[in-house]
Amino acid sequence: MKIFLIIFVLFFPYKNTAQTLIYHPFPDSNASWCVEQFAGGGSCNFTNIIYRLDGDSMINGLLYQRMSHYEYTERRDCITNQLTFWLDNSLTYYIRQDSSLKKIRIINPYTHQDTIMYDFNLQVGDTINATNTYWGEQCFDCVVSSIDSILIGTGYRKRFNYQSMCPGFYPTDTSVVEGIGALHGLLSGPSCFEADSRLREFSKNNITLYNNNLPNYHYGGCQTFVNLEELTLKFQTRIYPNPFSEKAMLEIFGFTGSATQLKVYNLLGTLVRSESLLSSINQLERNELSTGIYFYRLTNENGKTGSGKFIID
Repeated sequence: MKIFLIIFVLFFPYKNTAQTLIYHPFPDSNASWCVEQFAGGGSCNFTNIIYRLDGDSMINGLLYQRMSHYEYTERRDCITNQLTFWLDNSLTYYIRQDSSLKKIRIINPYTHQDTIMYDFNLQVGDTINATNTYWGEQCFDCVVSSIDSILIGTGYRKRFNYQSMCPGFYPTDTSVVEGIGALHGLLSGPSCFEADSRLREFSKNNITLYNNNLPNYHYGGCQTFVNLEELTLKFQTRIYPNPFSEKAMLEIFGFTGSATQLKVYNLLGTLVRSESLLSSINQLERNELSTGIYFYRLTNENGKTGSGKFIID
């Protein structure tokens, strides 16, 4: 009996550790990430972000997975407690696997360069910064301090923990999990100052494999406000450049040819512009708008809608 107990004690810790030796690749389909963000300092703005894999694309002879990005912003009036919601589903990222090197690559939407998104070959002492990671410019030279494992579903995955040189006072969970990504928000670096970002949920094949089980900062939570099926029925839009100073282009994907009404609101929810759009690509001019953040909504004659935000600097 004593021999059996000794074997039992020795075997199971070894089994959990050994599982981290198995590389868990990044998903290439049927996966979604739910990220929560909020700004502190008395701000009443919160954002839920959904990333979802939406099929494949060939770019320069290489296979990439399309990853759609949806933002659902909740603005609560700090005085009246009134809620306003804005949907922005204007971004698509392209990522690809490099399983032999245990790296995930992404096309930088601003430079259009193929860039490392995650490197799962990191060692203790390695630095994560803008020269080797897409989101590293927000990491303030994070240094890998330890590597351990975390239970995801029924198995253990390698977790890379790092220390942030963040000059602020609001550090968040600074770690990356193999096959899932950063626990502080997939494509966002660790938060600094009076702000926070965290991975709320990760799902594969409609099964939630990771949930941080922390209280919601929001009126609800990621899945409360964002229905992935409903999002596909809305206009996808893009404003470029964004931010802009004098003018930008507003592109409407899936434009049906019917007149589309554009309404622009400021941060207080006040309507500051309204006009009719007759094309899939339209010029958006600053004119009387002052520097700041604006939200817009689109509605066509058939009731199809879309929305987003832009910044005038």
